[in-house]
Amino acid sequence: MSCFHHLRLIGAPLNPMECENWKSLLNIHILKGTRPERIKCILYGRLITITMMTLIASYASWYAEDHLQRELSIPKLINWLKRQGRFAQAMHVGTLETLFNDLRRALPKVLCKQKRKRQTSRQLLADYGYYMEGALAA
Repeated sequence: MSCFHHLRLIGAPLNPMECENWKSLLNIHILKGTRPERIKCILYGRLITITMMTLIASYASWYAEDHLQRELSIPKLINWLKRQGRFAQAMHVGTLETLFNDLRRALPKVLCKQKRKRQTSRQLLADYGYYMEGALAA
């Protein structure tokens, strides 16, 4: 049985594009064990990890957009959190303030998307939303 089948069984809402990012970056498709209790425990632990990383990503995205006028790269952020056990250590020891300080220092140099002349994904979605509002009003 696949990881996503188990996630659907426990009622987790799944967006296919988000699942592929999390699946490849956090290896949630790899389950070690055959007992249902162990698999559920692993899945719940990984869902908690995804939830906590999503909270950190939303803060980082807001900070990058508001203070740096740049767009955050989620894959870069996830890899940065995994590197040197930053995320696990911050959760285990309770040094989230240090993690956020390091995050703010690393954002402009390492974690934002490269500057480019074409529109960002966020800008494209905003333009698409305005386009759809005009189409629905007509």
